[in-house]
Amino acid sequence: MLNRCFLTGKGDRRIRQFRFVRRRLWVRSVCLLLAMVLTFTLCIQINAEEKQRPIAQEWQIRGIEAALGDNRVGVKKLAMNQLATYESKNLKPLIQKDTIQKIVDLLRDDKQDSAVRGYAAKALSNLGDVATPYIDDIFNFIKDNKQDSYARRDAAMTLGNLGNAATPNILAFLKNTKQDPIVSEGVYTSLGNLGDAATPYVGDILAILKNDRLDSY
Repeated sequence: MLNRCFLTGKGDRRIRQFRFVRRRLWVRSVCLLLAMVLTFTLCIQINAEEKQRPIAQEWQIRGIEAALGDNRVGVKKLAMNQLATYESKNLKPLIQKDTIQKIVDLLRDDKQDSAVRGYAAKALSNLGDVATPYIDDIFNFIKDNKQDSYARRDAAMTLGNLGNAATPNILAFLKNTKQDPIVSEGVYTSLGNLGDAATPYVGDILAILKNDRLDSY
């Protein structure tokens, strides 16, 4: 039967059809990859053009520190969420060491609910290089599948504030294709927020995007 197909020319037509379909799939995959690269570039540009966040005043930070000492969980959540909204560059000289330690303790406390720990991770990430010693603690929470996915995603979205120090952890997280896709969304967002700090890792980022999306596609 195969010989008859070739003798009648049908075999050649099928081969040409197969090659045509294969080329279409390859072009489609390349276009998808280019779209991902463009999206990532736009994220960086949007982040660069984003309006400056409010600059914290000392009296505001003192109020947040007082709220962290409150026994009510809701008050602590509000305090840490507020801390995460300020311009990170101006926080370092205002934050006291014992305040940082309170936030770290909340992050590490697995008896706290996911929302509390998520707010603690966001607040720490917003402190910039002050939080560098606690990057592993932040990622331990983000990778913990027992915690709420959306709390971990929101915490992951602020990782860009940590700059180069967090980039190896971010890439290691994304290379694991078994991660929760909801959380991965937040980590991808943090890549866009890295801005120029992500430049040395463009090759790694493109490899992750290709493996994570095109192969599954």
